[in-house]
Amino acid sequence: MSALIAIALTTLGDFEVLFAIGSSLALLLDPMCAAALFALRRHEPARARPYRAIGFPWLPGLVLVVGSALFLAYIVANPTPTLTACALLAVAYPLFRFGQRARVGRDVSLSTLPRAEPSAQASETTATQRATSLSVTKPAGDPGQNP
Repeated sequence: MSALIAIALTTLGDFEVLFAIGSSLALLLDPMCAAALFALRRHEPARARPYRAIGFPWLPGLVLVVGSALFLAYIVANPTPTLTACALLAVAYPLFRFGQRARVGRDVSLSTLPRAEPSAQASETTATQRATSLSVTKPAGDPGQNP
């Protein structure tokens, strides 16, 4: 699939055009991440956060504004490659959603299978192994006293 996409992209033009398309997508990445951060904080405020957003909301807001301004300036400077990149994104998003829905369907069908519960003996063995691996052992010949 990746080879087909690469072949299709080479028909769009020479290296400069492909580089301009990649650059416009790279410029769009930071504002999209900042917008996703705001959307996640707004729609799911109680969700556990595995990371900290330093300077929230001011620093991500600054990234959103400045990144969007740079992207708009890039559209003015290079309209054809940038609009081509936007068209590629517009085509890729529905394909992503379709693939995601198909994958979730597969995961749901697999989750309906009965799961084997671990036995109590296996749980005790695992706990014992963990405790043993975490314990600190002294080297042989070291009585534990200062010389």
